[in-house]
Amino acid sequence: GACWWLEALHEKLCAEVFASDHLFADDTPVPVLDPGRGKTKTGRLWVYAREQRGWGGADPPAAVFLFAPDRKAERPIAHLRDFKGVLHVDGYAGFEQVAARPDVTLAACWAHTRRKFYDVAQATGSPIAEEALRRIADLYAVEADVRGKAPAWRLAARRKMSAPRVENLRLWLESQLAQVPARSTLADA
Repeated sequence: GACWWLEALHEKLCAEVFASDHLFADDTPVPVLDPGRGKTKTGRLWVYAREQRGWGGADPPAAVFLFAPDRKAERPIAHLRDFKGVLHVDGYAGFEQVAARPDVTLAACWAHTRRKFYDVAQATGSPIAEEALRRIADLYAVEADVRGKAPAWRLAARRKMSAPRVENLRLWLESQLAQVPARSTLADA
């Protein structure tokens, strides 16, 4: 009964969040009862969040959660059918289909990239992984400096400080990739 009463509020919150021009999207596995089998199966709880305080945005933070029985790409495609703007995501390939539309731009998550290098560095002490972490930390430092500044100021600072670092990182990673085993966790990172 409570779900019926809250459904209108959830729909209003979805409309408000999906009208944003910047969203963060992710999913997490959740155990779901599987009646008749005596066990659970894995469903997905998709979250779409708006958080603009870090860059001086006017809209308050908000998040909506949508349940799906699986992780098929059709889920975020349906959820984001009316979304237009920048979508901050992890490396899940299903989001690429959303970004195939000309009015959606994917912003990949550095934390997900960093995590792979961190895991390799912790497990093996790889100097390449350690250097990648240092270079990513340099990008994080730029973000710390621009946080809360006006959008035009952040964009100019990123073009001046981050863009060359990202390009240098790309070139360095490509040169390192040629030197490591293709099927290694370091190559995957």
